[in-house]
Amino acid sequence: MSEKRHKWLERAKDMDDRIIRKMLRGTMLVMVVTVLSTMLGMLVDGIVIGRMLGQTYMSAYGLANPVFNLLIAVNGILAAGIQVRCTHYIGSGKFERAKQVHTVSFIVAAIISIIFLLIFVFGAEGVAMLLGAKGKNAALLPEVAGYLRGLGFGVPALMLAFIINSFMQIDSDRTRTIIAVVTMTVVNITGDFLVALVFHGTLFEMAFVTTISYYVALIIALTHYLKKNNVLTFFFRGLRIRDVWDVIRYGAPSGVVSFSVMMRNIVMNRLLLLVATSVAVAAFSIQNTLTAATNAISTGLGMAVLLVAGIIAGEKDRVSAANLVRIMTILGFIIALLEALFCFFFAETLASIFAADDPRLLDEATYCVKIYSFGYIGNVLNSMMENYAQGMGRVKLANTLVVLDTFIYCVSIAWILGWGFSLPIGFIWASWAIGEVMVLITTVIMAWKRNGHIPQRAADFTFLPEPFGVEPENSVEFTIYTTDDMHACGMAVEEFCESHGAEDSLAKKIHLCIEEFSGNVIKYGFTDGKKHSIDVRVIWHDDGFTIRMRDDCKAFDPTQWYEIHHPEDVTKNIGIRMVMGLAKDVQYVNTMSLNNLVIEV
Repeated sequence: MSEKRHKWLERAKDMDDRIIRKMLRGTMLVMVVTVLSTMLGMLVDGIVIGRMLGQTYMSAYGLANPVFNLLIAVNGILAAGIQVRCTHYIGSGKFERAKQVHTVSFIVAAIISIIFLLIFVFGAEGVAMLLGAKGKNAALLPEVAGYLRGLGFGVPALMLAFIINSFMQIDSDRTRTIIAVVTMTVVNITGDFLVALVFHGTLFEMAFVTTISYYVALIIALTHYLKKNNVLTFFFRGLRIRDVWDVIRYGAPSGVVSFSVMMRNIVMNRLLLLVATSVAVAAFSIQNTLTAATNAISTGLGMAVLLVAGIIAGEKDRVSAANLVRIMTILGFIIALLEALFCFFFAETLASIFAADDPRLLDEATYCVKIYSFGYIGNVLNSMMENYAQGMGRVKLANTLVVLDTFIYCVSIAWILGWGFSLPIGFIWASWAIGEVMVLITTVIMAWKRNGHIPQRAADFTFLPEPFGVEPENSVEFTIYTTDDMHACGMAVEEFCESHGAEDSLAKKIHLCIEEFSGNVIKYGFTDGKKHSIDVRVIWHDDGFTIRMRDDCKAFDPTQWYEIHHPEDVTKNIGIRMVMGLAKDVQYVNTMSLNNLVIEV
């Protein structure tokens, strides 16, 4: 290996770090806004119903709430599965397959939503009784049924808006996503106060206001399809019903999270009633609500990791996978530490939002929140790994970690300490933090067993399937920041191609092509005063070479890109013209706010 090539291989690490950091930051911002807006809407719903409509309405709302959790779980499975499968296909250059998954997923989501609508609207009373609105709670039946019916009308909008939001992340339409989510939240909160203070309505009206907010969000989301150059468009030819199963399978870990958390809360409530009092149950409920709200930033990061991992899995890029693990661990640790410190030092203030008028509950909830804060770092790091595994298509690994993390370890430790040894309630609260540490240890042991040595580097925790991508010596990656970098990159790529059997003329054409493409990007994309780079990866395989070029400049219209390839002056861009003439396939796409070009030679 030449000294020049060795130098460039070292710099390849910087390339992946920068690109991945930018993808994570941009996607995380949208996801955080989405999570915060959703949590704020749910929080205001509960406060308005409890404080302005009365205890009866709050009890009915509590009985009906699992239906909303069910809808969120179904949406989570579909959305995550869609993101994973679409990004896999986009990363591997199979854009037509990504469009097919998009289309069939949209159709299935519409069908499922209509089924839910019919059940909740026409069978509201039956569902309400299943939820517990019978016997001694029979008086709550009209309000529970009314809430279900009002929410039922909005199920199609809720599900389709949620699904389209997944597509918009992939199609670099982040601003529209934020507008849709924030507008939905404003309409929902405004409607809640109008129903409670002006119209003095029932739970049906409260739910119907939520339905209206969902349709507002759906209308805004549908305008996404007016945007030009979307990767994911409707494509009805060759639809495969198996894609539905793949979406469900790859999205399953998101559903397992919801189910495991639900079961954990049921079992923990049972334990608390056995060894403590109903005050402890209420404190536990407050803690769960606060955790969901205060974890918004780390939740957004986890959702961003899912998307980026999907792209990397499609590209089969080992270096990027290792860098993603390292970056998500560092970011996750910093965010979790800040969340933990915030919850610990402001525990009483946070608990007082729900328990200001009950000193006993306030003390218990404050104690619970403080103890739980010690588990934030482990929880976030484990969540990052679970999202990474899901995005990389390691569904079995993701499901295993999720079940251990959200149910088995925490619940087992709580029952052993609280019921088996009859220790003080603080040990039950500490079971979450202990369980998170145990999941981290389990992950290390799994990586140790897989690699045959104690894991010490990020690459040891990638859990890549075999075979995955190409051997390191059969690919080369570079970053271009300047024209000097561009020339040096072209020379190194030429050397790489020749060392892998390419004829001298082909190696020079690839060299020239990369320089000319990079020159166009530098000339037209590096002019906005921001820092930019071009990510170049060349892969050798049995039947030729693959050139992948990626930049973080403004979206580059494919029609303009095509015109550059066919200038009137035939002496211009001669390298591009020659390589394009030899190319077996050329794919261009703008996704995740990045321009991507893949050429098979």
